Amino acid sequence: MTPSRHCHISQAGSAGQALHQDDFFGFNNFRHALPMEAMLMYYPQAVSELMGPTAVIPGSQYSRGEQVDGHWGPQGRHQDQKLLTLPKGGTCMLMHWHLWHRGTRQLGGPDVPVRYMFKLQFRRTRPLHPTPPLLAATCAGHGNPFLTATAAVAAVAAAAPPPPQHSVLESHDCTRTAAAAVANYHDLTCASVWAALCGTPLPPSITVMSGGSHEWDVGLAVACGVWPSPEALPLLVSTVVRTDGRSHAREGGPTPQSAGSQGEQVQSKLDPRLLDDASRDARCRAAAALQLFTASDPDSYGLMLARALADALQSVPVHHWHSDWRLECLPALSAVLSPCEALLHLVPLITPLQSARTQLHALMGIYKSGVLCDAPASQAWATAAE
Repeated sequence: MTPSRHCHISQAGSAGQALHQDDFFGFNNFRHALPMEAMLMYYPQAVSELMGPTAVIPGSQYSRGEQVDGHWGPQGRHQDQKLLTLPKGGTCMLMHWHLWHRGTRQLGGPDVPVRYMFKLQFRRTRPLHPTPPLLAATCAGHGNPFLTATAAVAAVAAAAPPPPQHSVLESHDCTRTAAAAVANYHDLTCASVWAALCGTPLPPSITVMSGGSHEWDVGLAVACGVWPSPEALPLLVSTVVRTDGRSHAREGGPTPQSAGSQGEQVQSKLDPRLLDDASRDARCRAAAALQLFTASDPDSYGLMLARALADALQSVPVHHWHSDWRLECLPALSAVLSPCEALLHLVPLITPLQSARTQLHALMGIYKSGVLCDAPASQAWATAAE
């Protein structure tokens, strides 16, 4: 559970809200496609349509915002909003943190009870793999519901132009005559998330019919097995540590240039937009993808990331509002370093010399590292903590 929580009250005179995605403790952080954060809404009373119930747009968690008919809302076509009316109190609603939602207008005036809703945020602390036994058993024998193999979809796929060269979607010898096809960007994202959570890789051949205006999340490419982790690590780290043409690598560690040469064999599998160094948030996306790794021993690339991060935190303060690649790197250290090695790099950041945001993300990384090594029972963790 994170520090982000709030009690929303709807009563006589409440005008309601515009559609929105929640931010992070009042800040703007990078948004993961994978469910790294979840929202829990607790309603202590029954909720009727007159009480200003919460409204959600199902399936909108992967959509950016845009102006539609003068109103702000999620891009693309989605289902109509759904009102969360509840027949009895004590109900909890669990949803993706990025789902578009709003509090609606209170229509009942003083004649209906006040509606209370307590919002809590939770962040993932365990790796996606191995898949939890209960989830694996539930999904066993079931195909990916977001992949279709109908004759109609196959016909459209066959007629579609081939994907552009150097596309992550071409990995594993994808062809236009694939047996499975994904109709659009939203279905592709849903299929990838399903594959990542269930531990069932996407089919070796898959055709994606996207308008080309969307970018596939690089973390999804790693999590669902399209981009194998050993191949992804060098290129992701080299993307993060590159600053104005200068390398933060130390003597004895790999340089971004050497990391890039190791990544040349997988460059053809990437859509260039995913890790384009000119992209405003390329580093954020690369650092976010690194959070999905699991390291049992200190890795040279992980150490390079830790050293570059330490240098960067000393040079420029973390912005008080905007997303920052360094904040994504802090929990990534617990994924690319052993728990004890991550502890040695994260604990020194818990100091008034660092911003509150930096300290909070460092604490998240420390907690995640402890979970990974079963602290405080781990003797190695206790030794490192001393």
